[in-house]
Amino acid sequence: LLTALVIVIPFIATVVRPGMEFSGMFLSWFHAAYIAAIIIGILVLGILAGYVVSKKLNWYYYPLIVAVLTGVGIVILRILSPQFYDNTMGGVLYLLGDATAVLGTISEAMPLFYDNGFTLEPLWKTLFIFSITGIIGLVLSILKMHRDRYMPEMVFFMIWSLVVIVLTISQRRFAYLLAVNVAMLSGFFINMAYVSLAGSRTGYRTTKPASGKKKSRSGKSASRAANTSASVKEPTGAMLEGTTTPVLLAILVLILSFVLFTPVYSLVSHPGVPDYDWQESLIWLGANSPETSHYLDPSSEPEYGVMSWWDYGNWILYISKRPVVANNFQTGLEASSRFFATANESESNSILDGNNVKYVVTDNKMYATKSSAIFSIAGEEYMMGQNFDSFYNSLDMRKTTIAKLHILDGSHLGRLRLVHESPNSQMSLVFNEEDEEGTPIKNVKVFEYVPGAKIYGSAEPGNPVYARVRVTSNQDRQFIYENMAIADESGYYEMRVPYSTNGDIPEISTDPNFVVFLENATVVRETAVSEEDVMQGNEIQVDLV
Repeated sequence: LLTALVIVIPFIATVVRPGMEFSGMFLSWFHAAYIAAIIIGILVLGILAGYVVSKKLNWYYYPLIVAVLTGVGIVILRILSPQFYDNTMGGVLYLLGDATAVLGTISEAMPLFYDNGFTLEPLWKTLFIFSITGIIGLVLSILKMHRDRYMPEMVFFMIWSLVVIVLTISQRRFAYLLAVNVAMLSGFFINMAYVSLAGSRTGYRTTKPASGKKKSRSGKSASRAANTSASVKEPTGAMLEGTTTPVLLAILVLILSFVLFTPVYSLVSHPGVPDYDWQESLIWLGANSPETSHYLDPSSEPEYGVMSWWDYGNWILYISKRPVVANNFQTGLEASSRFFATANESESNSILDGNNVKYVVTDNKMYATKSSAIFSIAGEEYMMGQNFDSFYNSLDMRKTTIAKLHILDGSHLGRLRLVHESPNSQMSLVFNEEDEEGTPIKNVKVFEYVPGAKIYGSAEPGNPVYARVRVTSNQDRQFIYENMAIADESGYYEMRVPYSTNGDIPEISTDPNFVVFLENATVVRETAVSEEDVMQGNEIQVDLV
């Protein structure tokens, strides 16, 4: 620990973020103080243990005094350094699976025996199968520890193992830590099995020599007879010594190999890598977006960021080599959830501007299976006072940013345009009664955040005004982009559109003009929009009166 403290101090001094000098989320002086506190705690415990031993006090005084000192220390810490206390307790609660909105949406942070209710299913899956030898080793270790009168090294190992087991039960992702203990316990079991098998061999070497320093003549004769007998029987003993143990060990290995074959094959044949559509889209993003600076320097601010759900943050970082707003360590989670959950375009644009976003990446799961987590973290106010199931099946869901982007291809959003979509579709949605088979939705979509050209003009007061253009994606799929504004009391309307009609969007094509019209289509106008208009936020006047 002292070595760790010495190493981490100069590192913190170079990377600590302004305003986060004592943050528990990012590397800061809090972590140095935490290591120092552990060192002091160990010294205090050692002094206390020496005092209890020197005074020959009963053993239960030690944990009692430790508990009292811990309680007093927590109270003092909360008074003297509330920030240190909050960070420490927050970390403890996080390890124990505190039921926060965030942890409740992370599958790997859920309790081991929980899946929408209590379940023992993990016992019949790979976790238990891979741990069979470890479980046997744990039982043998406990028995050995008791037989050896609780040797300190065994007590330390057992406490360590039990702590990791508790962590794994509280959050299933800590099974990664448990794997170390399982490996050690499995090795202990195999060693015990080998020793047991080797010691149980049948032979003629257990005869104790006759006691006494001198042997009588008859004793010598008996000794020669025994040696003769042993020499006659030696081939059998040698055979047992040479074959029994290896054969039994080979049988044990074969049994374990047979038991472990299915889970091992499953893990190898289904590795945890992004599917084809995600890989294709992220490779495209990396090749067709401006390169950013400071890729290997997270303390420096890059030119722009990519918005997606936190599950995909590290994929984007690794495959596209582009900075992200939210990553797999839940950084930026609140901004990401509010962006996708809101139905207010001004709020969504404000979030993108505040995080310097240039691209947004969505997929089918964000609208389907992951949307409950998105809205749970964003807050109940984004569900219009409804429970999630009712909200998801209502028209209000179609007004959210994730629906406007992934389902409606960016319609009713004036500053986000589709620039790439993956080739495959695994989800279809029915938009009207005539659409019996449903409309296929591409798995992954990439949108670019642009200033947008401003179309404005005059129309009948209170009338909805629409701007539409036909768009053809990189997969030759055609759809209609649409935006709408309502003319105010003076007849003025304005809206933004993200597509240019002069063919300057790579891989994307549009009709030559936007069609701008009133809701009843009594007045229709057409206007071209250049890429310069879109990127510079230029104004285009289209009057409908």
